[in-house]
Amino acid sequence: MAGLIDEPATETPDGWHVPSGGKRAEFRFYDAKTFTGLYPAAVREGAAAEGAVALVIATDDLAKAKAASGGIAHGEETVSVPAARVNGVIVSFVPH
Repeated sequence: MAGLIDEPATETPDGWHVPSGGKRAEFRFYDAKTFTGLYPAAVREGAAAEGAVALVIATDDLAKAKAASGGIAHGEETVSVPAARVNGVIVSFVPH
């Protein structure tokens, strides 16, 4: 992904993060163990069994993001659209 969009990939304790090129979104690549700990089963449904990709978008209004996307609220401040609804990729919204 990093080579495709010409952005640096950063290895983190939970996987790899690649910025989308702007300041509000990044791609996150997780192994299966981390993925299971971060996302509830309802969000993971439809993702690859060996791990998943999440596009994480920062927003100023999580309530609007949840209403517009039909996402599931989880964790402290995260709303995610289940992978089954987005071709196997999780789309998450977090506070900006």
